[in-house]
Amino acid sequence: MGVILHVVDGFEDNSASWRACERIPSAECPRNAFYGVTTGGRESVSVLFRYLQDAPNRLANKMELYHDFAAMGFVLDPDHVQFLCGYPGDGDSQGHLPVRGHKNCNPSTGSATCKPGCSHPNGWCNPNNFMPNGCVCGRDMCGGTSPMPWHPDDFAKMAQVYVQHGGHANWNIWGWNEYVVSARRWNQGLPWIIQAIFYVCGNTNARNSAYLKRGDFLRAYPELERWRVPVVCLNQRNWGTPFSPGERQ
Repeated sequence: MGVILHVVDGFEDNSASWRACERIPSAECPRNAFYGVTTGGRESVSVLFRYLQDAPNRLANKMELYHDFAAMGFVLDPDHVQFLCGYPGDGDSQGHLPVRGHKNCNPSTGSATCKPGCSHPNGWCNPNNFMPNGCVCGRDMCGGTSPMPWHPDDFAKMAQVYVQHGGHANWNIWGWNEYVVSARRWNQGLPWIIQAIFYVCGNTNARNSAYLKRGDFLRAYPELERWRVPVVCLNQRNWGTPFSPGERQ
């Protein structure tokens, strides 16, 4: 499918950012300082694959990420990831306003009728009609509501839609994709879900944060051998071999 990356964005467990925010309200899942909302039950990731470079209107033909050049986070093992839904652009998955499609659940981990980060009054994107009302389903905001989610069964079609119509949405100038994953499954997979800690090549602050994060992570899981969790840097413009060993501090 591709490489799964989670950029540390402040929606993780407050006590340890390698843990997903599972329950709300709780001391581990406080209100996000930037967005002013409390969410839980899920985390957002981006999936990088080579054909993304064929999408139109990419900024400087690079792999776009949330926080972009300042990005630092985790490379995730797909064997420990449960996808709840996906969006070919930024899905506004932290949306909490009813007028835009309230995407939180009660309980926060979800239910048979609510998937955190994925609930929408109009349901799922239809792979056979992915441009309703002239909007790219899952990427654009139409009718005043946030983007609609794609079901995991339809991810192949969603990736095709991104390659054909990727780039700027009608509400967000950035071109990253967003997949929503289960916080419960993430935490069940610790520490093995963390394959590496990455940062964007050339960003000294992100590099330093990555090495500090690795040190904290290894101290939290002393049973792990150090080689199992390397620090790698991501070259956003190298589509052939984007990862390389982290630069020495």
